[in-house]
Amino acid sequence: FSRLVKLTIAQLFSCATMGANMKGLFCFDMEGVLVDGEILNEIAKIMGVEREVCELTRKAMEGKLDFETALKKRLELLKGFNNIRGMARNMPLMPHVCEMVKELKENNHFVAMITGSFDAAAKIIAERLGIDAWASHKLELEDECITGNFKLSFKDKADVLNSLKQKLKPDFTAAI
Repeated sequence: FSRLVKLTIAQLFSCATMGANMKGLFCFDMEGVLVDGEILNEIAKIMGVEREVCELTRKAMEGKLDFETALKKRLELLKGFNNIRGMARNMPLMPHVCEMVKELKENNHFVAMITGSFDAAAKIIAERLGIDAWASHKLELEDECITGNFKLSFKDKADVLNSLKQKLKPDFTAAI
């Protein structure tokens, strides 16, 4: 996997340095791309409900349960967890991600993150990496505890990406 990541990074760098005056938009997903794992799954492990959360995820992926319903049910199982920000601070990053983001930014590219995860974690990951802009769903916390309530910020990541493209008008876009 590390060899594949290095190859992908090398390909991105060749795009990143294509032309001194070219400005690119590099947009990444968070979980499984920038960070090694998924926040809700890691919380589920701690709370002893990993099997149930994975089953709900599987049903949503198979189309047997719509995304919003599956998410609501997963968050109900994680209700009361009080350290999502701490998890995000300690979540392992994928190999070479820091170097990749730094290199892209040094070449004057805009680096964004669009995730189906939640703001409490996304903000911290974006700050850890120096991401220029990020979009996520909103998780309701009460005294730092997951309440089970959330608000979807977007229906489709492509809509967020297209909005960024219209605003920034990059010479090229790479979505990973």
